[in-house]
Amino acid sequence: MTMQICFSTPEGALLASDLKNVNLGGFRFGRITPKIEVHKSDNFAHCSAGDDFCRIFTETVREKIQKNALQFVRGEVIDALTECVYMARKKESTYVKKHSSRSGGLGPRRSMPTCVGGTTMLVFRGEGSVTLWTVDTSKVVPIVMPVPMGASAWGGDTNNPSIFFPHWYFNKIPNSLASMVPLAVHTVLMAKSDNVEGIQVGVFTKNRFGMLTSEELKPYIELSERIESDILKSLLTTFDLAGEANNLDAGRP
Repeated sequence: MTMQICFSTPEGALLASDLKNVNLGGFRFGRITPKIEVHKSDNFAHCSAGDDFCRIFTETVREKIQKNALQFVRGEVIDALTECVYMARKKESTYVKKHSSRSGGLGPRRSMPTCVGGTTMLVFRGEGSVTLWTVDTSKVVPIVMPVPMGASAWGGDTNNPSIFFPHWYFNKIPNSLASMVPLAVHTVLMAKSDNVEGIQVGVFTKNRFGMLTSEELKPYIELSERIESDILKSLLTTFDLAGEANNLDAGRP
């Protein structure tokens, strides 16, 4: 499980993700690892919430970019990304067949489970523009959607209570990267759970295409901690006031 969010602004795109790599079967359980990958030379960045098929898919997209086969015209991108999903499925099928084996003699055949994917967010930088896309590779027919300017999208634990923050505040603050970074950081940090931990943010514009450094993230993390602390203090104050009100109702001093 993970928490990922993306914003599209007139300046460019923003990707934010937690850092905890969790496999509920125990493999790599709890390992902290970057989930946003940036291929600056290819003008391509992505992050995924799903199983290992997402990696096969994004590698296929990158191969297509390097062959100059992925264009930045909207209709062509949809067709190209859909084709990449089907190509990745063929790779996955071949891999599963190759690594499935018989247990010996006439025993039953052991099949490697097939990965199905999830939600992948992709950023492309073309000539004079940065575009943001989401692809749901888990559907029989993949869903490829552009994230229009002034919009956002989520991946991973979309039922997490922290989704309240972008739902409520996204349209109340300026649609700029400067405004969206603190909102993205607070959303991901407040999604903390056994399966969600840490923060990384990528900023993608015509001039900058990469990750915020730990020093750049530090003031946003501190802001999020202050917001959380202030909310808790306010709730405790409300609790104290409610207690005083109950005492008055009961006729106690």
